[in-house]
Amino acid sequence: MNPSRFIALYCGDETEALVKRHPHAFLLLLQIAMRAKWKDCPITGLKAGQAFIGDWKNAGIPSEMAYRHAKKTLLECRLATFRGTSKGTVATLTDSRIFSITSKSGTGTTTTQQRTRNGQGTTNHTDIQNVLSTIHTHNRATIEEVTAFCIEIGLLATDGHFMFHKWESNGWTNKGGEPILNWKALIRSWKSAKYLPSQSSRNPNKPTSAYDFGAL
Repeated sequence: MNPSRFIALYCGDETEALVKRHPHAFLLLLQIAMRAKWKDCPITGLKAGQAFIGDWKNAGIPSEMAYRHAKKTLLECRLATFRGTSKGTVATLTDSRIFSITSKSGTGTTTTQQRTRNGQGTTNHTDIQNVLSTIHTHNRATIEEVTAFCIEIGLLATDGHFMFHKWESNGWTNKGGEPILNWKALIRSWKSAKYLPSQSSRNPNKPTSAYDFGAL
């Protein structure tokens, strides 16, 4: 009979930072930890700390784009690695700063991933905070970039100014407080829904010809 399996969540600043800044990455890491083998499994070919993933909807992740971004975040934070196989994607826990695996309640039975706490695989608190901050910063753009993109897709420069200052005021997060993953895609979405200032019928500056866009 298999022993009971538990995972330990370490309640620290790095955990709170991951949950706040990259909640989808946290959900993916939770799925990996919950499914990870605590010892090598010859039947599945998985090693200790490895799990099959890919069904991102079951992890609570809303889209494939968010899933890819979550994988990228965990890779850059050195919390997990990913490998495609004929059976599916294999994820490997590479650090136990957020989750560690145990086989019995209260005993703290160690796994390969837990032992990385004292090895080269460990990412310390400062490193994780710095990486998370860098990832979030890289998703941002300058006002010039946002404006140029708006003009490129046939909008007014003022639309770019509006979007940039909107994101700057809320820390480049969406309505739910999650980091903006792709600001260009979001502008395209707003354009399609006609949410931008220049698309309002009450806007006296709404363009009437292609020349008014500043694109020609």
